[in-house]
Amino acid sequence: GATLNIRLPQNYRDQTIGAIGAAYKTGNWTLRGGLRVASQALRQELLFAVIPATPRRHLTAGASYEITPQDSVHVAYAHAFRESMGNASLPNTSAAIDTRHAQDNLVLAYTRRF
Repeated sequence: GATLNIRLPQNYRDQTIGAIGAAYKTGNWTLRGGLRVASQALRQELLFAVIPATPRRHLTAGASYEITPQDSVHVAYAHAFRESMGNASLPNTSAAIDTRHAQDNLVLAYTRRF
């Protein structure tokens, strides 16, 4: 029931992001791929243990299959390459920390147009 009054400065920076993608359609299939590279938004000296460094490099792939003009299925995969960052000073930590973050996402979808 008490108020927790703490300061966790983050001071995120603007990110510069470069991305490129392509799609290729042949018959009922559409194939897709992409790459994204970004600058780090978080400054190392303000890293907080429960907020990991933002992954900066992503690779994506996907495919769609048109069953009928109204029905299609889609699969997409995205991989965020591992990002590591450490902080050994206050204000966000009193002991040295090191975070690592990588991520994989897989999506399967069905679309019905009407």
